Amino acid sequence: MSKLGYLAIAGVCAATIALAGCGGAQQATSSSAEQSASTAATESTAIDGGWSFAPLDEIHLSSDLGDIFARAAKGTDAEGYSPALVLATQVVAGTNYAFLCDSGNQSWHIVAVYNDLQGNASIISDEEIDIANVKIADAEKPGGDEDMVGAWEVVNPEEPGVVSEAAMLAFEKASKTYTGMNFDILAVLGTQAVAGTNYKVLCAGAQVTADPETEPSLYVVDVYEDLEGASEITDVSYFNLLGYINQ
Repeated sequence: MSKLGYLAIAGVCAATIALAGCGGAQQATSSSAEQSASTAATESTAIDGGWSFAPLDEIHLSSDLGDIFARAAKGTDAEGYSPALVLATQVVAGTNYAFLCDSGNQSWHIVAVYNDLQGNASIISDEEIDIANVKIADAEKPGGDEDMVGAWEVVNPEEPGVVSEAAMLAFEKASKTYTGMNFDILAVLGTQAVAGTNYKVLCAGAQVTADPETEPSLYVVDVYEDLEGASEITDVSYFNLLGYINQ
């Protein structure tokens, strides 16, 4: 059985959450005045659809996890990556880790690493995240959060994620008016200069329930901040982690 043979995957299933706010994310504009107002996008490279890669601000990895990644990546294309954080883990005969990494080439990657019981680490898969077309849930299939991560367990962050101060402020303001969900921001995947700024944010989140032990899942949250600093969440979807891990 392969390392990922332990995955109990019934399929990539979940419902995309309805839009929150008015009419979805704002459309990109070519106006130089509007683009200059978006400070978050000034130091990044444009991607299809007007989105720009949001560079890594800091790393939230323990030395042990950093060592596991370094041993797995040695001699591979991922050796030059900067692992930012672990999104999820999976207990097998050892442990599988899903790392979110900055490739150093204006792109985010999901790198799955297997660490066996003897401490031998190897890369299972390495997939780039297309910021303009992030893999999300299949809305046509029934299922819940767990179907997006299979047998993986989402790591609940203990501190704020890989985010700039401006993005964190915009996200916090937008979250105040979004009900029914609790989100912990993990990383800003990209920004888009419009009449203000669109942020594409990767989050761990869970529906607000009476059960405090509700397991989190992974979400892609779109946030729009206008030129006056007002923010709103315009779209929330399940992030399809399994779509980035090759079996």
